[in-house]
Amino acid sequence: MISKTVGRVEMTPDIPDPNDRVTPWILKWIVLPILGGGILLMFLEVQVNQWKCDREAKRQGYLEGFYSPAFRFSPATCTLEKQIKSDGSIDKSARKVIDLTNKNLTW
Repeated sequence: MISKTVGRVEMTPDIPDPNDRVTPWILKWIVLPILGGGILLMFLEVQVNQWKCDREAKRQGYLEGFYSPAFRFSPATCTLEKQIKSDGSIDKSARKVIDLTNKNLTW
């Protein structure tokens, strides 16, 4: 470590003080709540869209709706499965995929 003497005061490069109480405070009360809030918002967005997709499935005569969020190169989709026929029977092989690239689900 290089140190310079200026008058009687010795100047050394700044080294983080391990007893500094500001850095843990900033981390605890600012950074972590922002990260936690961001993760919570992402979870809520997926959950709300799952509810909307399930509602859209019921509206179009299907039993189940599965929301898949957009990931890398695949768009967000709502997959509807198990269509209810007019006679009350269920067609388990029926499947419909709604591409949500330019469309949002509504309540």
